Amino acid sequence: AEAGLQPGDFVVAINGDDINSINDLRNKVAGVTPGTTVPVDFYRDGEKQTLDVTVASAPGDEPIVGVQPGEPQGLSSQLGLEVAPFTPRLARQFGYRRPVQGVLITAVAPASPAAAAGLRPGIAILQVGNTPIDTVEAFEQALAEQSDRGIRLRVADPSGRSSFVFLAPE
Repeated sequence: AEAGLQPGDFVVAINGDDINSINDLRNKVAGVTPGTTVPVDFYRDGEKQTLDVTVASAPGDEPIVGVQPGEPQGLSSQLGLEVAPFTPRLARQFGYRRPVQGVLITAVAPASPAAAAGLRPGIAILQVGNTPIDTVEAFEQALAEQSDRGIRLRVADPSGRSSFVFLAPE
């Protein structure tokens, strides 16, 4: 954010190296020495742009936040993610063209079960176990009713593709 990147920007290259996945992005950033400035190529609103970004040290257990302070948020610290209800503004911000029944992931803590499963801000959670989710409260309630051995989530991205993710609590 300090460099000018915004939620919803689609990063395609760092320091001239193409980015092919979220894990590739994490690895490329982790490979840059803190304090080094590198060009970051990204798309915003369909337009390719480049910013020079000075890489900082990774924060300890601070969440990677994808919304502005003050947004309604729920926190599931055990899994390392925060969610918010879908609002028209958040739906647009993350590229959803159709209404979605669920909650939106707004932050993922580094080195958490959510991060390990590849979850990121902008992913929708549609179900916890077999329970459909439509509010933050329903999400938190459904998490509380799950097994200590793990939690199955049905998630979707802005394209409408859905899949199942299994999270093992820490």
